[in-house]
Amino acid sequence: MEGRIKFIVHLERGYCSCRSWQLKGIPCAHVITAMQFRMIDASESIALWYRKETYLRAYSNFIQPVPNIIMWPATSNPKIDPLTVRKMHGRPKKNRRKEEGKIKRVEKLSKRGIAMTCSICKSIKNNKRSCPSRPEATSATRTTASTGNTGVTIEYNATQQSSTGSTRKRSVDNQQESTSKGGESRASRSKYKSPRVVWGMVYLYLRLVIVVLIKVCNAAN
Repeated sequence: MEGRIKFIVHLERGYCSCRSWQLKGIPCAHVITAMQFRMIDASESIALWYRKETYLRAYSNFIQPVPNIIMWPATSNPKIDPLTVRKMHGRPKKNRRKEEGKIKRVEKLSKRGIAMTCSICKSIKNNKRSCPSRPEATSATRTTASTGNTGVTIEYNATQQSSTGSTRKRSVDNQQESTSKGGESRASRSKYKSPRVVWGMVYLYLRLVIVVLIKVCNAAN
C-alpha cells in the first residue's frame, strides 16, 4: 500500500495489480515485500528469459555467416541508380543546417517596436527632412532678380555659373591642345625612321647585289 492506493499481489499466479511483474518479468517492490513476509527468495521469481541457461540455449545452434557481396545471387530487378546531382543557382552554402527550435545568433538588435524620433526637434511626428525647425541651407553669394509684374524673385548662384563656365572653357582648350599635339606627333613619327629600319633596308640591298654578282659570274664561266 502506497498512501491511499492499494496493490494486490498473488504469488501463486505471478500477479500484481501494478502490472510491472507481468510486463518486465522482474518482481516489483510490492512482490518483494510479500515474499519477504512469507520468507521466500525473490531471485527465484525472475522470469526464465533472464537466466544464463536460456541465453546459452538460444546461441547453442550454428549461426550461418553472412556471405560476401560477390557471393550474392544476381537479381532480375532493375538497377536503381543514384539521382543526378543538379547544380543549383547561386553560391553553395557552407554553414551547417541548424536544428529546429535552435536559437539563432543575433548580432544586431531589431528596431521593431522602437519609436523613431527626429534628430533635430526629437519629435515622433516628423523626421530630419520634414522637420519645421530645420535650418535653411547656406550657399555662396546669391543674387536676386525680380520679374517685375508678378513680383516673383529668382535666385541663382553667380559664382557657381562662372566656375562651371571656366571649367568648360578649360576642358575645351585642353582638348584642342591635345588634338594639336597629337597631330604634330603623328606627323613627326611618320617622317622619322628608326636605325633598325635603315639597317634592315641596307642589308636587303647588299644581299640583292651579291646574288646578282654570283649569277653574272656563273653565266660568264
